[in-house]
Amino acid sequence: MHPFRSNGSDIIHETDLVSFDVFDTLILRPFVRPTDLFRLMEEAYGRPGYAEARIDAERRARSLSSGCEITLQDIRSEIEPDMRAMVDSEVQIEAELSVPDPDALRMMDEASQKSEVVLISDMYLSANAVKSILDRCGISGYSRLYVSSECGATKHTGELFRIVSEESGVPFRSMRHIGDNRRSDYRIPKSLGIDARYRPSRMSRYLGAHPDQARFYAHDRSLDRSVIVALDMLLEIGAIDIPASNGWSALGARFGGPLAYAFSEHLYRSLRPGALRLYVSRDGYTPLAASHVFEKGDDCRYIHAQRILSYVLTDDAMPFGSVDVPSRASNRFEHDRLISRMRYILRFLKEDLGLESIPEDDGDLVRLYSSRISEIDAIRAEKRRSYRDYVCGICGDRDVDIIDSTTMKFTSQRLVEEMLGRSVFGHYLVALDDRDDLAYESFGRRMAPVAGWVGVNLPEFFLCSPEPPLEGWADGPLLDANPPEWEKERMAVYPDVSAGEMKYIEAMESVFGVLRPRMSYAAVTDWALLAASNPQCRALLSDMMWASSPDHSDWHHLLPRPSDVPFMIKKMVCDLIVRMNVRHRFF
Repeated sequence: MHPFRSNGSDIIHETDLVSFDVFDTLILRPFVRPTDLFRLMEEAYGRPGYAEARIDAERRARSLSSGCEITLQDIRSEIEPDMRAMVDSEVQIEAELSVPDPDALRMMDEASQKSEVVLISDMYLSANAVKSILDRCGISGYSRLYVSSECGATKHTGELFRIVSEESGVPFRSMRHIGDNRRSDYRIPKSLGIDARYRPSRMSRYLGAHPDQARFYAHDRSLDRSVIVALDMLLEIGAIDIPASNGWSALGARFGGPLAYAFSEHLYRSLRPGALRLYVSRDGYTPLAASHVFEKGDDCRYIHAQRILSYVLTDDAMPFGSVDVPSRASNRFEHDRLISRMRYILRFLKEDLGLESIPEDDGDLVRLYSSRISEIDAIRAEKRRSYRDYVCGICGDRDVDIIDSTTMKFTSQRLVEEMLGRSVFGHYLVALDDRDDLAYESFGRRMAPVAGWVGVNLPEFFLCSPEPPLEGWADGPLLDANPPEWEKERMAVYPDVSAGEMKYIEAMESVFGVLRPRMSYAAVTDWALLAASNPQCRALLSDMMWASSPDHSDWHHLLPRPSDVPFMIKKMVCDLIVRMNVRHRFF
């Protein structure tokens, strides 16, 4: 049994008095470092430089204290006058953000049944301020609270322990102390004859037990990475309650939650006031659900604007009329591109054309397409009119913001603009290229081609929906009634994944309230990718497949295997060629 993960019986036994450290022992904060609170305040209140100024002010106050504990007023006097109001707000914010350690509370409860319990803290806050934080965390059952800023003595020197002993009448040999500071909570009281027990902080234990998460935080020790790691630690120890019905909801909460939260928080700040918000299926499913937490409004719709609709209903990917397909020997890329798009169209119109199957041979495919081109174009034109009515019926004459996850050619935005005959504004999780002919913004931006899911497919998985792919259009979307097994597996688990993500977003709202921390695209995608190295998560994801073509006829493993290497190389080459062609407008 780990000496610090017990029911308390190995630490707490009958004695006259047990003292507990407060911060990082009984009370936890949602940061890796306590000073990240100042960085959050700087961000939330739009005061650049506050965090460093606040840290410097405390350093100066301590240098003038002659070794005595300082007070918050001492710190306040050392900071610029226009920042003092922010210092004054620290106590309230500390109280709002602090959470109790459930194991430490159980230990304290057991101690209180056998001994007198006191709390003792080296802290610049006043005793009343610390008590307000304890009260908000629901911590009671102690007889007295000793705070160094008011006692004029510290644990660090041992004098505060002497005060506790004198006031309680309990000699050192009958005292027991528990805390997280190796010197102040262990070596000093131990030297006095107190039965001291060193209980490493939750964060140090977590980082020691999770090397991947430790490396993630060490990348730049930014505020967003601090919050992500701390929330994961609080979730793991049960200090934040996020019910997980199964492994999929736990996966969603732990690794998809930060991504869903960060993108939704970004949208909250980026969406245009008054604009109708269109969330594109399927990648807009979770952002739409999260929008109700952030916006608490209903001025949004879920719209079908998948790539396959652009391929079939517009001439952007495949022109109407006859198509001259070059031989594969003379222009392999153009040949394969046109063949694949003919195949997409024929599959989408299969029922309308009365086709039993789609030819596998390229030559047979071209002959079929060419022989029925008038009929194909007429059906495409009719479905285009129906789809335009669908889009216009949703949007009317309003300004429109369209929300999607990953884009390279901005297909959904261009499709909606063509149907409406006017510009809309696009919002993306990540843009894989730049466009100068569209109005848009992107949470992240990726310019270098990548292999497999890195930064693309796995984050997309965390935002996707449980609905089957689109297989036709008849005055509305026709969803595949009998999708392949790999699609069914994804559809079956995704409601749990999304539910876990929503629980995480609600937990963030519960902990931070209006002081919502911002998270970068790099941080949340790096965190999402840690799911691939987590044994439990990897076991869930290892057999999951992911569609890579507009009609979902091509798919590969979400977590690449050696057998996926040829496919990945092909996709990287196509990525390079398409990016070059898009940038230079070759088609």
